[in-house]
Amino acid sequence: MASAPRPIAALHDVPADPRGSAIPGSRPGLHSPLQTAVWKKVSRLRGKPAFTGQGPGWHALAILEQRAVGSYLYVPYGPVARTEHGFLDGLEWARTVASESGALFLRVEPQVLRSWSAPTPQAEVSRQRAMLSRAGFRPALADLQPRRTRCIDLARPAEEVLGDMTGTNRTVYRSTAQRGISVGISRDPADIGYLAELMSTTAARSGFTAQEPGQLTALAEAVLPEGHGALFLARHDGRVISAILTLDGGGIRVFAHGATDRRFSRLRAHQSAVITAILDARRYGVQVADLYGIAPTDDPQHPWAGFSRFKASFGGYVVEHAGAWDLPVSPAAYKLVRSISALRRGVRTVRRSGLRVATPITARSEPGSRPRAGSAARWSPGTAS
Repeated sequence: MASAPRPIAALHDVPADPRGSAIPGSRPGLHSPLQTAVWKKVSRLRGKPAFTGQGPGWHALAILEQRAVGSYLYVPYGPVARTEHGFLDGLEWARTVASESGALFLRVEPQVLRSWSAPTPQAEVSRQRAMLSRAGFRPALADLQPRRTRCIDLARPAEEVLGDMTGTNRTVYRSTAQRGISVGISRDPADIGYLAELMSTTAARSGFTAQEPGQLTALAEAVLPEGHGALFLARHDGRVISAILTLDGGGIRVFAHGATDRRFSRLRAHQSAVITAILDARRYGVQVADLYGIAPTDDPQHPWAGFSRFKASFGGYVVEHAGAWDLPVSPAAYKLVRSISALRRGVRTVRRSGLRVATPITARSEPGSRPRAGSAARWSPGTAS
């Protein structure tokens, strides 16, 4: 039986499940910030109803997303579970909430049971996809969150973290001041304007739509004042030339937004800011840095291969998830929604054919939004709007 929604304040860790032990090699409690109280706050500031549930071996945050044709219930990187029993119970809870809230369908994008703290065994991904299929889910047309990402283990000495980076990155970091770069940390939401301006400039140059300022401001207001995130600003001669917004929760720091002024790219301020943010996370006890999204394959010809190599230069390992899966609540309505979505995706593909796209990173990218083509930064290929 599914448990009733309860305050997310209780969701700081995954309750023990007496029916089975945690996955060997995993770190109990590690989960995405998108499954924490801060993301519930962000969602509510954006006018989106949010629901929480928990039971033996699982917890979940679900968000009701509104679309023109109706609503769907979305569980980003969840349900979070320590056992297969807990995972299935979390799915049943989400199914109940979707039905009771009038959603047309349920969409989940769960982390695999062995996740975040080590490279993901492909067998674990396959096992979870099989569980979803047996539970009646079907693959969605597109992922909302990155299916593959690069993570860095921070539960070790700083010199080991630096030692896994390329020699070039270590040199860049250690010579930050010599290059006239200073990297500061802000938790003032008003400073989000620096990042917004860099993202807007890049979007204008690349010809696509930037993140709406109100959405970015809501995120900053939710995470910065209470220390659930940080804004890293790299300056040269007093001018902000690179900025990164991070989101913390569940033992993980997600690099949610980043942008840089390409006129100053030779100074490599962005690399200095990234490494500063990584080491800052370690200093505050965060266990994993999630650089948030890489190419879906290791194909060197893939359009995202360039920024994937950039992220690999900071060390770490590849974490893979099961992707987005849908469970129709209203089968006829879901079939219509899926047909419309497929048609729209086809139109966008035709419109973009022949266009030169540097990377799929967008000025709109943040945890939870759908990817668009463009080049605003070197971070997520898709993130929740």
